[in-house]
Amino acid sequence: MTKAKQKAEKYGIPPLFNDALQMTQYDINHLIAPVYLGFGSLAYSKEYGESSKTYL
Repeated sequence: MTKAKQKAEKYGIPPLFNDALQMTQYDINHLIAPVYLGFGSLAYSKEYGESSKTYL
């Protein structure tokens, strides 16, 4: 991250995200449906397995 910031400053690239909150807000503001969520190993959970599978 430090190197990326240094390069951005060196080449005059304006910072888009100063912190994680700004980045998250940008993502939320620019969501386009459909949005797909990944649950990783949660799909294999006894409690949540069925509800975390994808149905098309």
